[in-house]
Amino acid sequence: MSTLWANLPSEASRDIARLIASGRYKSVDEVLTAATRQLITVEEDEATIEPTSVRLAAQIEWSDGQCCAYCPELDLATAMGSEEEALTDLAEMAVEYAEDYLEDLAFYAKSPNRAEHLPFILAVAECTTDVYDVEGVRKARGLFESKHEAIT
Repeated sequence: MSTLWANLPSEASRDIARLIASGRYKSVDEVLTAATRQLITVEEDEATIEPTSVRLAAQIEWSDGQCCAYCPELDLATAMGSEEEALTDLAEMAVEYAEDYLEDLAFYAKSPNRAEHLPFILAVAECTTDVYDVEGVRKARGLFESKHEAIT
């Protein structure tokens, strides 16, 4: 993936969802290429677009000696023995989810409860889509901001 997707504006993620829904493209690569062209055209036409930094929340709560971490943006949760382990596991889950999402992009992008995940998925995928890529998972872990609060 190109670095263009690291700070994807929300308008671009909606454009990508529309491209997928059109059914005109045969592969994820074709959709991403078309979306990239559209984004570059918009940037050239409007001088500059301020990119948004994509961050993921990690709501932290301790329960029964376990650190529970929940990411509301991707609807992922885990419980581990320490906060660091929980955050690393949450990052690994996000990487696995990104891989699954991008492999079946047409399905997820049309799903009412998963379509809005696309900008977050692209940010994670910019780090890696291989859970065995330790450095990539570490980068994905950096997308998470810990918030010590009750998980609702």
